Amino acid sequence: MKIPSTLKQFIKTHINGLRKCMRLTHFKVDAELVDLKDATMQIEVDYRYLDCQILIDRMRLLELWRTDKEEILACLAHELSHIVTMEMSDPFSYKGTNDVIMSKTKTHFEERVTEHFSRIALRLYILENKLMKGEL
Repeated sequence: MKIPSTLKQFIKTHINGLRKCMRLTHFKVDAELVDLKDATMQIEVDYRYLDCQILIDRMRLLELWRTDKEEILACLAHELSHIVTMEMSDPFSYKGTNDVIMSKTKTHFEERVTEHFSRIALRLYILENKLMKGEL
């Protein structure tokens, strides 16, 4: 199914806006529409080159475009938040006697912090946009 150009522009505009709001403009962030099995979006981050790729499930994106555009923003904010939170969870990366438990603890910790951070960032982004439009 073809992706509308307005949807592509929506993604690009809001990635850039969220990057500015989160003070992540030193990272280059691109989006690619793919077929994901278990997620709406996921991010790949190369800290060495400050380069990120957000992989977006095209079918789920089209569904959200029709039903819940705010959820697209929430997903983008969540994925961009991983740029900050992935590095924070590094203390959990050491090898221990129980690697499976450590791995799950790291994942749960990172996801909780990422979700919290993304909700704050999204709220700030929405407020910034309303302020710029004179709606506040």
